[in-house]
Parts: sequence; C-alpha cells; structure tokens
Amino acid sequence: MKKSCLTTLIVAWLLFSITGLINGQTKFNGFAINPKFGLYGSFCGGLPGSVGGMELNVLRNKWMFSLDYFHSKFTFIGDKEELLDQFDFLFGRYFGNESWNIRFQIQGGVGTLKGITYNESEHISTIGLPLKLGLKWLPTSSLGVGVDLQAKLNSKYSIYMIMASIEIGKLRNK
Repeated sequence: MKKSCLTTLIVAWLLFSITGLINGQTKFNGFAINPKFGLYGSFCGGLPGSVGGMELNVLRNKWMFSLDYFHSKFTFIGDKEELLDQFDFLFGRYFGNESWNIRFQIQGGVGTLKGITYNESEHISTIGLPLKLGLKWLPTSSLGVGVDLQAKLNSKYSIYMIMASIEIGKLRNK
C-alpha cells in the first residue's frame, strides 16, 4: 500500500511541477498511440523472453509525455514461466530532422514492475526508474516506425527491452 501511495504522489508531483499541461488552455502539438513488441532480458542474466505493450504519447514543444504498459513472458523448459507487468510514466525530449523525417527521443520517469521471476521463483512488486531511447522514421504526419531501447532499473529485478514500434497519431504539423 505504501508503494502504491508513493507512486501516486510521485506521478502527481511530476504532472503538476514539471509540465504546463494541466492548464486547460494549453494546446498539444501532437499525440500518438504506440503499440510495441520485441525482446526483454534481465541484467541478472538468463535467456531473453518476449515483450509486448502499448504506449500513449503527448507531444508539446519538443517535449514528450508517455504512459505505457508492457507484459513480458518467458516459458522455460517444463512448466516454469517468468511473467512481468510494467506500468510507467515517462517524460523527456525529442529531436528531429525535418528533411529526413527522423525523430530521436530520450525519456525517463517512474514506474512499477510486478510479476514472478524464474531465477528466484518469487513474486516481485517494486518501483523503478524506466529509461528509454527511441529512433523513429516518420513517412507521413500520422505514422511513425522505429525501434526503442528501454531499461527498467530497480532494486529487485532490473530488465532491458528492445522493441519494434509503430506510432499512429498526429506526429507532425505538416
């Protein structure tokens, strides 16, 4: 319960102190729905598993704010499985090359990681620091394709992910 309250307080503080998005007159430059899929692994070792999820992005003046959810799974020989669920709030900057229609993004934030690990065969529930680097090609103003590298650093079970990404929404003003 304490971890849930702490996560809520941190997210609320980030929303109110770092962004000007709470003001009702603020106009967004863009938004996107971003399904992702790929592979994940643990910094503790082991074999990679699959990861899939969804991200919601809001773009404003070269700033990017994201809410995302990922589900990771790996089935070992036999009936043992590793199942992890993540929920993150990220914010950061994006930089673009308009003539090449390329966008680079860097984000960080706060998030939760819950699930069961195979190595320790224990249930985990922890708050962590998600970090993300992304590279997107924007062939149209409403479609982007790219790759994201993301890590979730925490005290119990840090993981990394490499994911293919398809972004759909208002990505450019052109």
